[in-house]
Amino acid sequence: MATAKKTNVEKLSEAGVIPRGYKLLTPTEKTALEGLSPSEVKAIIGTKTKLGRKFFKKHASHGMVY
Repeated sequence: MATAKKTNVEKLSEAGVIPRGYKLLTPTEKTALEGLSPSEVKAIIGTKTKLGRKFFKKHASHGMVY
């Protein structure tokens, strides 16, 4: 039996870029995330890995206004 392909949101959640179980993505945001290529998702995950959890908690936290 084949395993289901993971969505970009699932991949980003597993990598800790998007908090697990995060429910506040709008339909437009979900569409944008699912429109990312595999290399773009990999680059986002790589950036989080290089910058670290503390950086993302400080600069990319829920509720921040840009």
